[in-house]
Amino acid sequence: VHNDSSGNLSSSLLVNADIAAGAAIVDTKLATISTPGKVANSATTATSADSPSTIVLRNVSGNFTTNMITIDGTTTNPTDVATKAYVDSIAGGTSLNIPNTVVKRDGTGSFAAGTITINAGSAAAPSLLFNGSTNTGLSAATANTLSFDINGSETMRLTSAAIINELPLCNQAIQQHTITGNFQSVTANSTTSILLLQTTSNRFVFTIRFPASPTNGQYFTILLGSTSSISNVTNNGNGASVVNGIGTYSPTPGQASATYLYYSPDNTWYRERTS
Repeated sequence: VHNDSSGNLSSSLLVNADIAAGAAIVDTKLATISTPGKVANSATTATSADSPSTIVLRNVSGNFTTNMITIDGTTTNPTDVATKAYVDSIAGGTSLNIPNTVVKRDGTGSFAAGTITINAGSAAAPSLLFNGSTNTGLSAATANTLSFDINGSETMRLTSAAIINELPLCNQAIQQHTITGNFQSVTANSTTSILLLQTTSNRFVFTIRFPASPTNGQYFTILLGSTSSISNVTNNGNGASVVNGIGTYSPTPGQASATYLYYSPDNTWYRERTS
């Protein structure tokens, strides 16, 4: 029931002017708004910007800015291929060796690069490894020294000193033996490549047993490491024959060392040279 400005009574529906501005109607007396479009975006705090504690609002392009998105469960996105293509096009990159570019593998998974710096590593844990050989590779635990490591142990080392090896690889182990009297002998290890003999005075009647179970093409060098001579030397092939074995080692030129080559079809050590 309303009355006009003159006080006359009339009947009409309740209008907005009938509700006081400070009426403070509580939320429990309001029905749930379920009709689409009844709440305009302008009536909310929604925004397409990265603003905390606000409703997300897409901009005119349908996009919005966010800091982090967390996806729970397994997500199947039919646009994965398109998304990847888009990201790849934005990220760019190349498999070529071009400075200041993102690295992108080519169709084979490879890419070109300039200098690659890796950790120094060690013989037990090389820095450069190969599939199936976790403790075989290259390392440089000592500065300016390149180490070739096999099964966790250093097999060969390269330094700034030039080393030229013309002999087949046969462990290149050096075995040193000191002769303390006459009528003595020494047996070379199966891995010995160089037998270094040392004595403080001239000795005689000395027997040298060559490495056992040699491989075809193996080299064995006997080297005098002192200024005293060794005479009446017997060359025992340790199961193999020895051809042209020398019997004296002395500081005289041509008698300080002898190198033998093993030829398996003949089971024989052949003297290759003396020096």
